[in-house]
Amino acid sequence: ATSSGGDNTTELDLIVEEAKSGTDPATLLRKDIIKNGNYDRHAYPWDYAWYGQEEGTRTGTPVEFQLNFHRVFSVDIINPVLDMIVWMRIEWSDPRLTWKPEEYGN
Repeated sequence: ATSSGGDNTTELDLIVEEAKSGTDPATLLRKDIIKNGNYDRHAYPWDYAWYGQEEGTRTGTPVEFQLNFHRVFSVDIINPVLDMIVWMRIEWSDPRLTWKPEEYGN
């Protein structure tokens, strides 16, 4: 689809131009949260998770853990050894990685 006004600029052209210039919503979001927000992926979000909680009442970060036994190759009950392939999934919410969707093109 071409834009009105007689030029041949398509919606895809505009998206590509935003991506090249770094003004597309996804790039701006990454810059704001990861680069400008001083996000440290090696630091635990304790200050954020514990905000408003008094000493002694603090809780941890809820973590969901899943283990899927994909394939078992061998089980040695004499020499307690188990040879297998498992898929592990760990999921949690980091409150430092939240944003308002309306500020980034929904």
